[in-house]
Formats: sequence, structure tokens, C-alpha cells
Amino acid sequence: MNEVSRISRHPSEHGGLPREHADLLNPSENTVPDGEIRPPSDPCQPAEVLLRLEKVCRRFSAGTVPVEAVRNVDLEIYRGEFLVVVGPSGSGKSTLLHLMGGIDRPTSGRIFFGDQELTALSARDLTWYRRRHVGVVFQFFNLVANLTARENIQLAAELVPNPRDPEEVLRWVGLEDRADHFPSQLSGGEQQRVAVARALVKDPDLLLCDEPTGSLDFAAGKQVLKVLSDLNRLLGKTVVLITHNTALMALGNRIVRMRSGEVVEVRNNSRPLSVEEITW
Repeated sequence: MNEVSRISRHPSEHGGLPREHADLLNPSENTVPDGEIRPPSDPCQPAEVLLRLEKVCRRFSAGTVPVEAVRNVDLEIYRGEFLVVVGPSGSGKSTLLHLMGGIDRPTSGRIFFGDQELTALSARDLTWYRRRHVGVVFQFFNLVANLTARENIQLAAELVPNPRDPEEVLRWVGLEDRADHFPSQLSGGEQQRVAVARALVKDPDLLLCDEPTGSLDFAAGKQVLKVLSDLNRLLGKTVVLITHNTALMALGNRIVRMRSGEVVEVRNNSRPLSVEEITW
């Protein structure tokens, strides 16, 4: 058994919502208030740390000049929270997301998923971590052009042993009637919702979203944000949203500001706004 597979999953992640409450567009009594971070079973205990970064740095070489894309980042991500990482272009946001997702390795520092040190894993075990525990939503969709929406989601489902039902996931993002359409036949917002469904079908612990509204218009961007917000509130998914759009900070339970590769501020947001209240 590989190292990551020995990490036990949180009990709420085994089954998710009962199927009769799975329609995210019709919140059930299982909903929690906007912005509330789900506590562990004992409310007297602090929130569970899902991912922890310790003194993480990532350096690249640009010719003869080293570039520090991420510098000495210390950060904890809590299970069930909606975390917004905001900063200008070039501030290191996307690099930080790649490090969280095991897409890249830090030059120095350590990253932990639960009590497992990701930075000590072999390439094989790090691949398993990405497959089993992480879902990524990219700015430019990255759908397979010659596969339908359903087939793109089914392809991701084949990567994990216990995926969610692709048909159910399509319903969650409101695209059940577009399942047999190819990406070229879908709008930008619809393609991004397929990308969200593709990430979700693996039933990941961590949903990483890299500028998911960056290439969408206002209306389509709000549709995607509503799906992400519902996944967080109704299924308890941990969402990390990377953006340069400061208006989206109001959605998060916590906000992380980055500048020049450094985390310059981490603050709580006790009263997150709903997607309907956000404008930009």
C-alpha cells in the first residue's frame, strides 16, 4: 500500500450527502450557514488542519537570474473552509496552488496533508495524492476536445477507485441536458462547469481553483462561483480559490493576500457574502 493511501479520510467524506439531498440547487436541511467552517465532531476542539505549509519556497531559474516565485510561506488550510488567495499577476498565487496540489515540488520547506509529509513522498505516491485527494479547476478549462461533457467527466472518474456517479455530478452543476455536447458546442461558463464536475467526480478532499472565472463574463462567472460555493456549503468540500479579483475576497471564510511571492496577510472573514451579493 502506498504512503498516501494510508491516510484516513474524514468521516463526512465517505458518503457525502444522502442522494435525496444531493441536488445542490435545492438546499436541504443539511445546509450550514454561509461562511461557517465545519468544526470537527467535538466543538471544543479546533478546526481540523487538512493541509499545512511550513517555510515553503519555490525558486526558478530565468537564465542566470533566480526567481523566487514563492518565499517562506507558512499556511494552514482547514477542512471544510472556503479560502480565497488574492494577489496581482506574478505574486505567486498559481505557483502556490501547484505546490498545494502536488503538481510541483517546493525548492525548500515542507508540506503536510494531514500528518503525511508530501514533500517526502516518491513521485509515484505524489501522483496518487493528486489523483485521490485533489481536484483542480483551471482558468482555461483544459477539457479534452474530442470527448463530450459526460466523457470528460467519466475519464476523470476512471482515475480513482470510488468515484461519484458522473450523471449525478452533471446534475449538480446543472448540465444534465448538455452531457452529450462537445466542448466546442458549450459556452465558456458551461465548459468551466464541466471542469468543476470533472474535478468533483473524484470526490477529492481538496478542490483547487485557479482563476476559474478569469476567462468568463460576469453572468457565467457567477454561475461557476455559485457551484463552488454550494459544493463548499452543502458537501463540506474544502475550496481554495485563487484570484486577482479582489471583489471575490468577500466569499471566503478566510482571505490570504500575496505579493512578490510572499503571504503578506491572512485574515478571517466572519460574515462572508453570498454569490448573489458579489459584483465586480
